[in-house]
Amino acid sequence: MATFIGGLIVGLLNCWQIALLTLATGPLIVAAGGISNIFLHRLAENIQDAYAEAASIAEQVATFIQSAKLSYLFLSIHQPKLLSDTLLMAGVSLILIVLFQTAAILQFGFVDYTFILVWCN
Repeated sequence: MATFIGGLIVGLLNCWQIALLTLATGPLIVAAGGISNIFLHRLAENIQDAYAEAASIAEQVATFIQSAKLSYLFLSIHQPKLLSDTLLMAGVSLILIVLFQTAAILQFGFVDYTFILVWCN
């Protein structure tokens, strides 16, 4: 604060027009910095929320993969015929999903992910 006041006094003594211009535009510069700080703070919060959601989804995927591995191990040991039929149906389902989604992209220009959720359940 003392540096600011000292600089202002020196500025007023040497060239009072520039010192007054600085006094007039200083609050505008401070206000612009405050507004940008608010926007950056909100952006940081949004990024943090996005990372939290991504971590939650990654945790769910890891749990699903572990469950799928255990199911595969159980079926391969106890019911190999059922496993081969299940894998065949999963392959056909995947091919159909890819075909339908490709058709949706070509026709509408977007993918409807609700179709995949309904198909998988």
